Amino acid sequence: MDKKQLGQRIKEIRKQKGLSQYKLATLMGYKDHSTLAKVETGVNDITVETLFKYASTLGVSVEDILFFDKESNSNKKRNPDILFKRATLDDKTVNKLIELSTMWANEDVSFGLTPNKKEDIQETCYLALDNGAIIGYAFGHYYSKERRTANIVPGTKCFDVDEIYVMKEYRSLGIGKKLFSLLEEEVRNIARFVTLSTSTKDYKRVLHFYVEELSMTFHSAHLFKETT
Repeated sequence: MDKKQLGQRIKEIRKQKGLSQYKLATLMGYKDHSTLAKVETGVNDITVETLFKYASTLGVSVEDILFFDKESNSNKKRNPDILFKRATLDDKTVNKLIELSTMWANEDVSFGLTPNKKEDIQETCYLALDNGAIIGYAFGHYYSKERRTANIVPGTKCFDVDEIYVMKEYRSLGIGKKLFSLLEEEVRNIARFVTLSTSTKDYKRVLHFYVEELSMTFHSAHLFKETT
């Protein structure tokens, strides 16, 4: 792989992760995006050390950058062999979940979303894996309802889904739906209701997923509009 192909591959991965050129340049510690632009167009050489830094920053392996078959990768994403399992929250798994939450925050699709810290990740957690690599997750926590809503009386045991996230290249494959169903199956004998809140900027897609695909009931919305 020559430097032009390498730069193009870094550009492809950056776009898959939903990162702007400016954002990746900032994460790499560059003063501005011009250095990254020269890398992506094959003008600048990349040292081995810098290549490893790109891989770490983009959340992929060096092999993912260097050894990439576009056709086989496309087929893999259309027909992935995904394994689902309950998470064991060891340090390696927690660090990967934090990395994925950072990718999600960088997509800028939700208001106020920030990367998770270790203490944010809940014990009731399921993972989606492709060849051993975590490509999606869902977790949440139990609580007792304090205030009455239309259908839930105070004291009712509930389970709140804190997060469901699937990497962009694995979306529209039913992975998020499967992760939700695993959570739902585990908590059904303890919690009467599964709940969640969202601050998405893409309400049409999110409401379609939760209401149309997962049969959740829409209860309320908080809307705002700037006056200036």
